[in-house]
Amino acid sequence: LLVNRMRGVTIAGTHGKTTTAALTALLFEAGGLDPLALVGGDVPAFHGYFRDGHSAWIVVESDESDGSFELLDSSMSLLLNIDADHMDFYSDVNAISAACARYLARVRPDGVLVYNADDARTAALARTADHIATRISCALDAPADVTAHSIDLQPWSSSFTVALPCESFPVTLGMPGRHNISNALHAIAAARHAGVEPDALQRACAAFHGVRRRMERIGHYRGALVIDDYAHHPREIAATIAAARQLGRPLIVVFQPHRYTRTAALLDEFVTVLAPLERLIITEVFSASEPPGAVTGATLCDAVRRFVPGACFAPELGAIAPALDAMVQPDDVLLFLGAGTISRAAHALVAAQEQTP
Repeated sequence: LLVNRMRGVTIAGTHGKTTTAALTALLFEAGGLDPLALVGGDVPAFHGYFRDGHSAWIVVESDESDGSFELLDSSMSLLLNIDADHMDFYSDVNAISAACARYLARVRPDGVLVYNADDARTAALARTADHIATRISCALDAPADVTAHSIDLQPWSSSFTVALPCESFPVTLGMPGRHNISNALHAIAAARHAGVEPDALQRACAAFHGVRRRMERIGHYRGALVIDDYAHHPREIAATIAAARQLGRPLIVVFQPHRYTRTAALLDEFVTVLAPLERLIITEVFSASEPPGAVTGATLCDAVRRFVPGACFAPELGAIAPALDAMVQPDDVLLFLGAGTISRAAHALVAAQEQTP
């Protein structure tokens, strides 16, 4: 109801929605547009998930997992990617694409579509959305209306030059990783189209250090840096691991699979993305209220052991610490991944370490 009665900017896609929605809202705020914002992650600048705005603009992270994004009549849509996920709700990736098409069909005819030209499914869908007055493509690799070049990836930030149809300017983003540059391009394209000036965009991007549980540094354990991240899909895990590699330190990954249906449907993809790791701990699946399935955390760990013989299985979260103690070194990075209770385990380890005399 809020979106459909206001100038709704909705962010959709399988990956990157939370970061992109948060940054889009902050860019609109920096430009004086005073948006209402609803984001699916804890945004430090908002002290929560919500920004109280007093204009006609509303920036919302939409949700494809249950089809509810099909209820939105957007003035501006940011479609980031389409990937196989939520197999508890969709039969296959084609069903997800069809749902995205229905979501785009409700973008207002005088509205705007900002989309990822690097993602083949998204680009194909955007080409068919010819009822939308303005379509803006973004890409790091493919030809597009909005691109980034002179990219410099730093351990905890990145810099690049953003090129729009009639202008270009340098941007420093307070987040690491190529995937976050892609997210930022979409947010910048949307905000610039809404009238936000480049200097405001530059200030807000530099001040943006992400959303909680996205490459979030939470402390140390036995001298190793502990990072907490929400990644739970193979594509997200790959992007987060690539960003963690930029730190230039040895890496240990602790991964909690999320949902039995996702683990079973994407088992081969999980194995592929986890196989290059040298040290790995896999926990039991966080069920998210699903009944147990035939494919479990132990199944995944057994499959990964063909490539990572030392991969450990932790049937309970309490088994993580003993497994870590046998492998962790002070210079390591401990990367905790998952959308379930794994974050609590990471924070508990840090808290226990800090309480140790």
